[in-house]
Amino acid sequence: MLFFLIKKPPINLKKNFKIQLLRSVLMISITVLLFISFKNVDLTNVYVLFFSAPIFLALMASFFLKDNLSKTGWLLTILSFVSILYSLEPEKFAFTIYTFMPLIAGLAYAAYQFLTKLLSKDREPFTALFYTALLGTLFFSIYSLIDWTPISQPIFWLGLVLIGFLGFLGHLLIIYAIQFSNLSFVSSFQYSQIIWGAIFNYFIFNISISDKKLIGIILVVIFGLLFIKTEMGKIEKI
Repeated sequence: MLFFLIKKPPINLKKNFKIQLLRSVLMISITVLLFISFKNVDLTNVYVLFFSAPIFLALMASFFLKDNLSKTGWLLTILSFVSILYSLEPEKFAFTIYTFMPLIAGLAYAAYQFLTKLLSKDREPFTALFYTALLGTLFFSIYSLIDWTPISQPIFWLGLVLIGFLGFLGHLLIIYAIQFSNLSFVSSFQYSQIIWGAIFNYFIFNISISDKKLIGIILVVIFGLLFIKTEMGKIEKI
């Protein structure tokens, strides 16, 4: 919100109000679901489940926007999903209510990006960002007042500011990317976050990665890169 107070970019608050409101509610829901998931599920598994989102998004884009994938694109998307299931190690994976939360969050994130694409024709990225920032600030500020836990170390405030800045920058870049490209192509890059989740899990939380999980992650990355190459070639022909 500080960005909008300081820079005061031009925004149209009346245009597509219902869609903007729904986008914001989806993002708040995603944040809550992932926060609960991170507390109860292994970090890498949360990322693996959450990034089923490109599958949902490809279906939405194909049926509603006629943004059809090539046969190769569909094959690579399915192979990526199978690799995700393999990396979860179903024989060891305990299915609880918490394990469904990142999956629901992935579906909500796909819907969020789909609505972002609908709004992209207006070329008003700061309007889309403003609604998400405003409603998110109001919701989590009220929640914090109800269940406030004092922050004991000043360094944590710096961490919160950094998270806010990176979140703002990430959302802005995604909005621009969706505006200038197709949904499936943009979403395929998000598979890289599975790698970062595995790295943070290992180096920060000292949780090792099993051979199956490592193989699954590598396969997801390979199929994702092939997908990007395939869809990039299709875009260049247009």
